[in-house]
Parts: sequence; C-alpha cells; structure tokens
Amino acid sequence: MRVSFLIDGFNVYHSLADVERRFKTKVKWLNLRALCESYLSAIGKEAAGKDFYYFSAHASHMVARDPNIVNRHQSYIRALKSVGVQVQLGKFKEKRVKCHHCAQDFKKYEEKETDVSIAVKIFELFHKNECDHIVLLTGDTDLLPAIRTAKDIYGKKVSVLFPYGRYNAAFDGFVDQQFKIKDNTYAKFQFPETLQFEGKTIHKPASW
Repeated sequence: MRVSFLIDGFNVYHSLADVERRFKTKVKWLNLRALCESYLSAIGKEAAGKDFYYFSAHASHMVARDPNIVNRHQSYIRALKSVGVQVQLGKFKEKRVKCHHCAQDFKKYEEKETDVSIAVKIFELFHKNECDHIVLLTGDTDLLPAIRTAKDIYGKKVSVLFPYGRYNAAFDGFVDQQFKIKDNTYAKFQFPETLQFEGKTIHKPASW
C-alpha cells in the first residue's frame, strides 16, 4: 500500500512552538520524513512511504522584528529536501482588520494558498493513481470538504496525523484512521546539527 504524507507546515510549527514553551525543549529542527515514516507500521503491515509533501510560506512580513526568520526557514527547507521531502510554498497576504475594542484599523497577515494547495494535491495524487492512502499531518478542519469529496470519488483512504495539541473531533467519521502525536515524540526525530545537501552544508539555526 503506497502512502503519501501531506504536511501542513504552519500547523506543525505552532505545535512545535507549544511543545517548546511547555516543556522547555528545542524541537523545531524536526525530521518530518522520519516522523511520518514512524507511523507506517500503525497504518498497516503493507504500508510503505511513497511521497512526502511539505506546505508552508516564508514569513517575510516579520523580518523587521526578526531579521533571521526567513533564513532559518530556508535552512529548514533545505534540510527537508535533503531527505526527499517535496516543498510547496504559498505566501502571506496583508489584511486590514478593525479592533473590536478601540475601533482602529490595523494590519494583519494571513497565510494564503496552503489549504487549497493541500486539497489540490489530494485530488492530484488520487487522480494520477500515485498512492493508495494519504495521511494529512494537520489539525485544520478546512480540509474536511476535500477529504469527503476525494474519498467519495476515488474510494481511497485518507487518514489524519494530529500534531501535538491539535486534535479535532470534527474529523471523526470522515477519515479512515487518526493518530495523535505525543508531547515527547518530536524530540525523537530531530535532524543532526549539520547535514550535507547538493554539495553544501546545512547548519541547524542557533536559536533552534
């Protein structure tokens, strides 16, 4: 059984940040491929990892406050690519919102395209018969319509792997399997301090 993993990068990132705040341990340098592969035996005896897709966006709007934020993310993306994870980047879009308390307008940035990109990838993989089972690493219920429709059209399996602290009961009855990542799991699947990829050395960010 060919299993593809689709990873909601920011959903995972906020889960990692929660673990770091709560348990005072650094876990952002996460080998997502190794983490996903560790669940294959629970999916089924014949389950084999086919492809691994990471969806995210560079938080360029935060560079003034944190000059290295994009550089850290780029290093992480290179680390993921070094183990065969395919990366698809969206973008942040500026939005004007009004404060309910003071009635003042202020800027807010929202990540765009990720949910749509993941939904499109579900249909693409099933339509091209590139896998038999998709596992979504997310807790985002916005993907439920795509899950329901894809399962109905193609008759294939979709499961969800919840990042730590991201379980949502709304998935009950709509996915084939559900798995919850425990608080100590991320620490088991960290990249080494340095990696080699395409002839270059990738260094773990100092703050990670």
